[in-house]
Amino acid sequence: MKESMNRKTGFLPTIAVLGTGVLLGLLSTAASAAQQRSPVCNALVSVANDLYLVSPSGTVLTRFTSDGTAKVEVALAPDGKRVAYVRESAFNNTHYWVANAEGKQIPFPIYTAKDEAHVVAHYAALGALMGLYWNSNHVLRLNKHISPWNSRLEFHRIGNGLSGGRMIGRAAYGYGCAMRRHRHTVACVRRGVSIDGRGVYYVSEFAGKKPVHSFTLTKGNSTAIPGDPSFVVKVVGYKNSVGLEVFLPNGMSEEMFLSGGEDFLRVQWQGQYYGFSATLVNKSTGLVRVNMVKGYNARQYRLTRFTYAIAWLPHGRGLLLVHRSPAGSTLDLLRPRGHGGRDRNDRLHTLPWHLAASVPIPVNRFVTNMRFVTPGMLLLEIAGSGEPRAFVELPVHINHASGESRWTMTVGAAHWLPSTVAVSMNGKTIPAPVLDWSCPTHRHGD
Repeated sequence: MKESMNRKTGFLPTIAVLGTGVLLGLLSTAASAAQQRSPVCNALVSVANDLYLVSPSGTVLTRFTSDGTAKVEVALAPDGKRVAYVRESAFNNTHYWVANAEGKQIPFPIYTAKDEAHVVAHYAALGALMGLYWNSNHVLRLNKHISPWNSRLEFHRIGNGLSGGRMIGRAAYGYGCAMRRHRHTVACVRRGVSIDGRGVYYVSEFAGKKPVHSFTLTKGNSTAIPGDPSFVVKVVGYKNSVGLEVFLPNGMSEEMFLSGGEDFLRVQWQGQYYGFSATLVNKSTGLVRVNMVKGYNARQYRLTRFTYAIAWLPHGRGLLLVHRSPAGSTLDLLRPRGHGGRDRNDRLHTLPWHLAASVPIPVNRFVTNMRFVTPGMLLLEIAGSGEPRAFVELPVHINHASGESRWTMTVGAAHWLPSTVAVSMNGKTIPAPVLDWSCPTHRHGD
């Protein structure tokens, strides 16, 4: 996976599929000894512009293509039985291709006739294709560029024998999205996490930090914060939330209605970020407590966010994602509060979600995708940023006591997988970079 500027379009892809991978193991307390062992993974490689699935020792298992044309945005299905790609003219293409283990290659339209006939109503669907990624064995995710700050993600079902290619569910918007096996619920990550378009979880850089200034104000009143920078803070209103306006030293201002607690209005001054929270202390008098918290500087903030990787737990009642900060990366487990272990009419987007467990992981580069390769193993792909591709196995143990809301996660020692494989072909040994991995140790649902 690479996050790099495309020379032809000038766009910054939100997700590109040729890149780096990380394998993370997720082992439940009920996992068997066989599940705890690393699965046998086979590599997708390109030799003379054709795609092959090879064993770790370099033996060719499957030849997917034989046309010799250059291919980009290549993605391997989890079971290793098909690949998706676009031809070299990727960002001017109107079709993507899928090839199976029998060597059959079928083109599928990137844009539907409905999209093209209703350009105004469906303009977002016509965004340039920036990447392909398999959500499951038969569901392919298309990433379309619609703005510098957002992507449209569609999920297309590819049937047996390479039939279909139809879009399922609704398009999602964000940076990275994953479709749940059950009822096509889609979770996306941007600054926070959304489910079916509704925000359910967000992490603030200011949460839990001690205020550098704390004071009270009533509606319509303002005060100047002493020192440097000399912000002026005003309470502009309140009802179910508190309206706060912060004036910067240059006279510009930022305004936001805050729900209290860990909700912050974020402002930047001279490369430093500050957060302001507002809590209604007395509803009858309109007295509001305002806290000012110092956050990261601009460089630190760029390293502080969720990455594009998100994955549903196999049973569909939780999410995993990776959070970066100057202190390092963590694997976060999110669960809905009041879920009770059941779907409750599958309206997961209406429930408040919380951080159930978090564990540091030794992945300092940007994670762009992840998926389960077994019920106890994740495949993570990380951005190259000019560095060689890397593949890592990392066992992770998740524990949850029955009837309790407390979850724990621990990780084991990391094991790096090879970034290239010496392929045995026509009596020769040809070194080839690994484009993707398939670890087909269990049936992947759709």
